[in-house]
Amino acid sequence: MNEIENSQLQGRIKNIKKLKYGIYADLDLGNNVCHIMYDKSQKNLPANGDIIRVDAKNLISSEKIPTILVTNVKILNRCMDLNKLNSKIKELFIIRRKIEYIIEKNLEEVGALKVSSAILTRYRGTSKVEPFETTDKKGKEYFLRFTHGMALKKIVCDTLVPVYENGKVFRNMGKSQRHIHEYNMIESQFPFKSIDYAIKLSQQIMKDIAQYFGCDDFKELPVYTVAELFNRAGYDINKLSDEDKRAIFKNKLKKQDGPFFSINPPYQWSPLTVKNDDNTARDAEFVYKKMGLIHICEEEYNYENLKSSMLQQDNNPAHLDCDFLNKMEGGMPPSVGIALGTDRIIAAFQAKTIQEVIPYER
Repeated sequence: MNEIENSQLQGRIKNIKKLKYGIYADLDLGNNVCHIMYDKSQKNLPANGDIIRVDAKNLISSEKIPTILVTNVKILNRCMDLNKLNSKIKELFIIRRKIEYIIEKNLEEVGALKVSSAILTRYRGTSKVEPFETTDKKGKEYFLRFTHGMALKKIVCDTLVPVYENGKVFRNMGKSQRHIHEYNMIESQFPFKSIDYAIKLSQQIMKDIAQYFGCDDFKELPVYTVAELFNRAGYDINKLSDEDKRAIFKNKLKKQDGPFFSINPPYQWSPLTVKNDDNTARDAEFVYKKMGLIHICEEEYNYENLKSSMLQQDNNPAHLDCDFLNKMEGGMPPSVGIALGTDRIIAAFQAKTIQEVIPYER
């Protein structure tokens, strides 16, 4: 800590303790914290929460958190109400960045290139997700993206390179303990890879995240087909209507603590994916603490099949992304997509709601 001695320090003062021979306090410098001691005889003493500047003199103690003798304590900004400061904000930002780092590190280790794409799009999309709408000065309509997937597929068509994006997506679907308007997602596309590859990669990512949180639940991450999940819960999937299957899966089977992967749902649940011979979809979801944290799908790459499926979801051709279809018509390689919800991941591992793990209300 020699660089601290005989220098000026600026930070927020906390935990002030007045003792017989002086005043001790913590000085939060942002990236780290040090203990300081100063003379209590000086005028205009700072209070907890004030932003101050001091002259650091001697290093009194060089323990894990050093103690510095300081002089010339000057108040730069008075804290009017310390209770209004959220002491957990910094911790939230640190946790979020660490989770993003773990995910990005795993993706880049297998060759994925980080990219960025437009947040505004001219196309509404054919998904059941309700997008946010806006217009420019000339009245031209735009929509906030609700997925990175379409843009990433276009890039894969042009480059044949595995890519990923870390950024915001927006869904006008109401707010609850599980849903907010603005999500942070890390989505990736891997050309010439299968769902099995994506599950294996996702298992490694989740084990690394679990290790960071000190969670012991992730020694085994089983993979069950949707039919197996119904059977394990005592249902005969062949005797249920599609409406009943969807309701049971959403309200019961996905409300388990896990962790587990569910794969191969009925094809009609995920019609933009590759279809298996048994009429199931090459689609998977990772469930933990009653939440879906990762969605994986082997993308439909046949142009005619994809266009037909998109129109079945929404029969208004104006909602189709023409640029996306043009890219697909030029040739989309077989590929798999992985979407990880960082807000949900942090909420699940900390046993909190999504609203509790975002730094500021969205």
